[in-house]
Amino acid sequence: MAQKAQKLLAGGRRLHPGGSAYCGCGNGHNSRICPVNPDPRGALSLPEGSGRRHGHHGLRLLRDTRGFLILELLIVFSLLCFLIFGSLDLYLVQMKHLRAEQILNYYLDRMRMEGYLTASDETAMISAFKGAGLNVISIEGPRESAGDARVLRNNLDLAASEITLRVTCSFDQKPFIMGLLINGSPPQDVQLKVGGRTFSERVSP
Repeated sequence: MAQKAQKLLAGGRRLHPGGSAYCGCGNGHNSRICPVNPDPRGALSLPEGSGRRHGHHGLRLLRDTRGFLILELLIVFSLLCFLIFGSLDLYLVQMKHLRAEQILNYYLDRMRMEGYLTASDETAMISAFKGAGLNVISIEGPRESAGDARVLRNNLDLAASEITLRVTCSFDQKPFIMGLLINGSPPQDVQLKVGGRTFSERVSP
């Protein structure tokens, strides 16, 4: 019996003279109701102060969980921003390339009728590229401003009637800057090149 009492006292319970186990939380009165374990049937309760310690531990765990959640949200948000803005940057480059091809094809048709790129058409073409956010670096093809002769229609030799136009441009705003977020190298002088060919319909110089 003495050994049983020592074991019960070591476990945080007091023995009533009738043999019932009372809470050992140290609340100052012999009550079967424990603030930690309100079971009046004499179930084992936590030792004194352990409820307070567990409460602090729970709050700390809750704060840690919130911290991890915020960190995960920041990581996911950063990845989404990179994917969205990176895709948008690529989309803008593709749209500029498409616009550059449209401009080139228009003036290539003009060259088909004129036999070369006239000075007025060259000025208008450079202005059109500028409006699309592209700066013309070089123009390859027969041009009036360069003193080239008109390319005339040759029914006997179609290769002699061929007209080629190539335009090299630079972007007014450097593309692909989102690569800097992943420690990529800064964009250098990115160039856009478009070109095409047609056959001259000009019959007289």
